[in-house]
This record gives sequence, structure tokens and C-alpha cells, in this order.
Amino acid sequence: MGQTALNFILPLGLLLSFATPFSAVAAKRCEVVHAGASTTTSVPQVRGFLNPGAQVQADGHVQLHLTQRNSLTGHLVNAVARGVLQPALKTKRLDEVLARLQTKLKEGGEQSFFGKVLESFGITSRFNLKMLEEVPTEGPMIVTLNHPLSGLELVAVAEALAPVRKDVKIVATNFLESVPGFKDHAIFVNPMGGAEARAYNARQREKIVEHLQDGHVIVIAPAGAVSVKEKLSDEHAMDPVWKTGVADFLAQVPHAQVLPVFVNGGPSPTFHRMQRVHPFAGTSMIIREIGDLIGKSIDFAIGAPIKAVEHQKFTDRRDLMKYLRLRTYIMSEAVPKTETTAQPKRVRAEPIAEAIDPAIIKAEIEGLKVLHDLAPDNDAKGMKALIAHGRDIPNVLNEIGRLREVNFWEAGEGTGRARDLDKYDLDYNHLIVWDKKQNRIAGAYRVGFVDNILREKGPEGLYTGQFFGIAPLLPSKLAQMFEIGRSFVDKDYQGRSFALPTLFGGLAKILAFEGKYRGFFGAVSVSNEFTPVSKALILKWAARYAGDKDYGTVSVKTPPRFKTRLTEAELDYLVEKSPTIQELNQLIEAAEGRPGARTPQLIPIYVELGSRFLAFDQDMAFNTVDGLILSDIRELTHPVRVKYMGEEGARVFEQKWNLGE
Repeated sequence: MGQTALNFILPLGLLLSFATPFSAVAAKRCEVVHAGASTTTSVPQVRGFLNPGAQVQADGHVQLHLTQRNSLTGHLVNAVARGVLQPALKTKRLDEVLARLQTKLKEGGEQSFFGKVLESFGITSRFNLKMLEEVPTEGPMIVTLNHPLSGLELVAVAEALAPVRKDVKIVATNFLESVPGFKDHAIFVNPMGGAEARAYNARQREKIVEHLQDGHVIVIAPAGAVSVKEKLSDEHAMDPVWKTGVADFLAQVPHAQVLPVFVNGGPSPTFHRMQRVHPFAGTSMIIREIGDLIGKSIDFAIGAPIKAVEHQKFTDRRDLMKYLRLRTYIMSEAVPKTETTAQPKRVRAEPIAEAIDPAIIKAEIEGLKVLHDLAPDNDAKGMKALIAHGRDIPNVLNEIGRLREVNFWEAGEGTGRARDLDKYDLDYNHLIVWDKKQNRIAGAYRVGFVDNILREKGPEGLYTGQFFGIAPLLPSKLAQMFEIGRSFVDKDYQGRSFALPTLFGGLAKILAFEGKYRGFFGAVSVSNEFTPVSKALILKWAARYAGDKDYGTVSVKTPPRFKTRLTEAELDYLVEKSPTIQELNQLIEAAEGRPGARTPQLIPIYVELGSRFLAFDQDMAFNTVDGLILSDIRELTHPVRVKYMGEEGARVFEQKWNLGE
């Protein structure tokens, strides 16, 4: 394309991106108006005779113009421009799309308007359908999304919400006002700047607020510009800083919820090359970018709604918009995977072993002389917590190994072998939750009494020493402790209210009645099933809010590293804004794109038990990230000790360690 033609088409994209609300450029000194926020910027513009733009004609054709002068010269200039620019921007494709849309609108039917637009383009969508369960079915809501495409992503998201919300409008430039059907489904803004546009946009902002105050939904791309790559070599295009318009709307409709949506993709290489030629050259190509989406798929991830109580904590508009932008980008891994982007399925080296006859397991448990009953039988629940040495329970240990492999493999961990057992199992004790009604093992913990292991095996006998440099901690921090790990609750018991509490009740009884131990330490796992950004957030949260004063001083074998779209500073910012485990869980649910997604189940319990994180290691053998925790039960409050130990257990423990209530 020649430089002359390039100079003419540079401003066109400023009209044509209908997902760029209130972000327009006009005059040498012009206002970029974006959802209520105005800033002044310098951009080149042709004044006087030239007034470039585009229109949808009454016959449904897209027509470009370089001037609006109704003169012979004006008509000649426009005719030449159309002969050069319209083929270059492939506007004929859009003529065909508009013709199909007009036909569909005339035919009527139950299909939604946004559905008809997408079908006219031949566009399909992939998104995490289950998250629609989280979308509020009534009340005001602002749907915010990144802007990597030409604006059709707003249409795709609006259509995705149709099963739960019929009251959705998108924010679009007035270029679309003449497109059939859009007047009833969009609120238009004038992107050309100037006094007339400012007055028009002020009225449109009022319409947006009224739509929200009436309890309806607005879909908007707050960036005000298409996502770009800072460098052509960058892997992903990213939105610039989001403008503050959404924050202004929330100030006027404070009870509105916000629904972040992440859209996958980005502009074409041609767009980015044009962007580097001139600040607005890439934007001028948007009409071509729109056409390039014909027959493609728009893929996105719907996040967890941000309730009013959450966004009302922000007193600074820019701070709120930064948070909303990052809440969007943490969902980048939650977009449904295609066959080419999905992680390869793990293959087992061996089939999982057959279950051992329950009668054999029962006989071995009942016949043990060294078995300690850590909790009285509960006839209603049928659960009891027992502990025995690994060498005394050969069949039970084999079944524990089988159950570990079953449950860890389903969680994205596991060894791939028939049973998950290692050399430490014979030297450690095993805390077992026994379902006496079903004659089944419901869960287990591996427990290593440090004093015994050091006496018999030395520091090398401790499992955590494989991954963490714990030797310097042994004389001080790990004295009078026991090591825990390899815990599981069988899948048939997960979600019940008694198996996991019984397991922790067993640990508490060891602390209360053994008399020698003040706490425990060990590794807690974060499965590889979590997205990289979730793992990064969990580790950063643990270090910030539950980190030991010696965090980072313990050496590790393989420091974890995660590749995400966010910078370290941006991840730190999100963690800073999420100090509670509940707020962390909100981030994890968004990052995973699954209703109810949470941090690993044991982490909140360990945190409540006063556990401090000392380090994290990447366990390549088990496909996990492991955090080294340490919990000194003496440092807990009396009510927390009572919760886990019971009144008698807490009293015995407090007397042993001379603790007051």
C-alpha cells in the first residue's frame, strides 16, 4: 500500500472500532473522551477539506469517504479513495455480511439479535459455559473485557450471556447506528471529538447510567483502544491502561456488580506493523480486521462476578480500573482449549493396583497390638482415627499406596505407578481414618516423629530433606516436632463433613496426648492442575500473609517458575488487594474459570492452625509445587486449640506447655 493511501486511511479506524467507547481523536488538540473521563492529547488530523470516515448506506453497503464536501471535487476525491481504499480494506466482505444480517432480521424468529450478527459473520464462540451459573440473573451489571479483536468480541460476549440475561446492551460507536437492529441493542457514542460530540456523548453517558439504574447489563471494553504488542516479538497483545469510565458508572450505580471477561486472540501481524509505522495506522486497519473474523471462532473466559462490597473498597478510580484489568487478565488460561492448545494427556507407566480384600485390611487393623486409637468411635459417623508404624501394617500400607495413587492422579499429581509408596513409608507412622461401617480406609497421613527418625536414620531419614534444606532448622525450629505429608481423603469421602475433620482430629490427639510434640511441619502440595497464574498467586499470597520470618532462607532443589501474562508487580498488586483466604479464593475461581475453584483444601486449614510457609519447591516427580510449612500449636489461641483438640485435648496440651487460655 502506498504512503499516500496510508496517510489517507490512518484516521478511518477511529470510526470503525465499535468496541472503543468514548475513545476518539479529533483536531490537533483534541479530547479523548472515554466513559466520562477526558484527557487532552496531540494527534495529527486533516482539517478543512478532508474529513475521512465511513458510513453504512441505506442499501447496506459500507462506503468510505475522505471528504464530506458536496462538490464535484469532493465527489471525485471520494470516488478515487473508494477505488483505492475499499479494495485494500476488503469492505466488500462486510457488504455481504450486512446483506445476510438484513435477511435474518426480516425473517424474524427466536434467535437473539446478537446471535444473528454472529451467524451473519459465520462466527462461533468457545467459552467456559459453567461460569454462567455464577452470573447474577437480575440487577445492574457492567461486563468489562479486554479488547484484542475488532469489537465483535462484545457481540460474542453479549450473546453468551443470553441464557441468563436478556437485558444486555453493548457500548458502540455511532458508525453502527445505521446498521439494522443495533439501535435497540447498543448505546452509541461519537468518537470524532469536538463540542457537538461532547454534548452527544454526555447524553449517551446518561443513557448508560439509566440502563444500569434500571437493573440492566452493559458490555464495555474499557481500554478505549485495541490491544497491541509493545514489541513485535511479544507473544501476546495487551490492553493499554484502562480508562476510568467504568469507575464513574459504578460511582453513580454503586450496587452494580462487575463481570470480567477475558477474550483470547489479538490483531493481525499487519495491524501491528501498521501500528509501528504511525501511532494510529494500526487502528485504521480495523475495518479489515473485522472482515478477517468472518468464519472464525471468538474464544473467551467468563470470570467470577465482582460484588459491590468488593469494588466499593476502592476509593481511587484508577486503582479500581487497574484491579478490574488485572482481574480480567488472570483468566487467560481459563479460555477453553482446542485440540492444538490443550495440554497433552498424561500416560500411566503402570495400571493402578487392584484393591486389597477389605476383610484382609480389617483383620490387620483389628489385630494390631501397637495400634493407638486416637479418637473414640463415633457411631453416627462410623469414623475412627488410628495410628500404626509402617512395618506393622503391610497390607494396610499397600492399600494406602493404592489409594494415594488413585486420588493424587485424579488431582493431576501421582507417580504413574501401581501404588504411590516410597522408602520412607516403612520407617514412618501412618495416621489412618478407618470407616468401621464400610470397612474401608477413608483417608491417611504419613507421620514421622523427628526425634525417633533422627536417632535411627539421621537427618537423611526425613522425607522433606529431599526437597528442602532443612538441616539448619533441626536444632531450633524443628525440635519437638513431627513431620506430616502424603495426606489424602479418598474421593468417595471428599466433601463429607467427617473424614477430613477426623484426620485432623487424629493429628490434634497426637499433639495433646503424646506429650513430646509442640507442632508439626511438612509439605503441602499445589497440583499442576491449577493454571500457572493460580499457582503464582497462591505462592505469593502464602509468602506475603503466611510466610515465616525466615521465608526464602531455606534452600530448595527446584525453585518454582511460572509463565503468565502478568508481571511480577501485577501479581503482587492482586495479592496485596486480597489479604484474606476468601479473597484469594475469588482470584483462584476467576483464574481457573470454574465455579467453586479454590485453593488446595489443606492450605486454609494449615493457615488457621498457625502454619508458616518457609519455602516452595517444584516436585517434578509428583507434578506438584510443594510448600514447606511449620506450625507451632503453642502459638494458637485457646479457641482454635479447642476447635481442633477438643476441650480435654486443649487443656492437656496447655498444661504440658504451661500455656494460659
